[in-house]
Amino acid sequence: MNPLSILLNKCTLNGDNYFEWKRNLNIVLNYDKITWVLSDRELEALTLLLTPQDIEYHKKWHDVNELAKCYILAFMNSILQKQHVGMGNAADIILHLYEMFGTTTRSTKVKAINAFKDLKQKPKEPLRDFMLKVISCLNEAELNGAEINAKMQISMIVHSLNS
Repeated sequence: MNPLSILLNKCTLNGDNYFEWKRNLNIVLNYDKITWVLSDRELEALTLLLTPQDIEYHKKWHDVNELAKCYILAFMNSILQKQHVGMGNAADIILHLYEMFGTTTRSTKVKAINAFKDLKQKPKEPLRDFMLKVISCLNEAELNGAEINAKMQISMIVHSLNS
């Protein structure tokens, strides 16, 4: 097993964690230098007019596509696996998953922002521990599509600190 595939193993796609899963998948695909298969398309068909380079590309594309599909399918729950196992290529699977889970709902985004806004430092809570919670809330909001500029982040953090 590829060392980076352990990263994906810790993040099995279940629908609620699409963005984290996709980020980890990209790390693994980049490590194996096969991310290109998600954007390059397969040659239409092998014909007698193809050059040896075209034939080599066709073979390489199929090999890399199968590897990418294996990574994608191996690290999703069994229900999603059954839905996607028959799809022809890795790019189609990724597109379908994005359509299913990649768009965040407005309520999810608002919930994440409100969790950040409602965060208050408890009396005698170490600043380090509190800032770790802040970072976690900001990451969650960002993963759900919230865009909070740096000035607003600083203002919200300062208001959440104990006097």
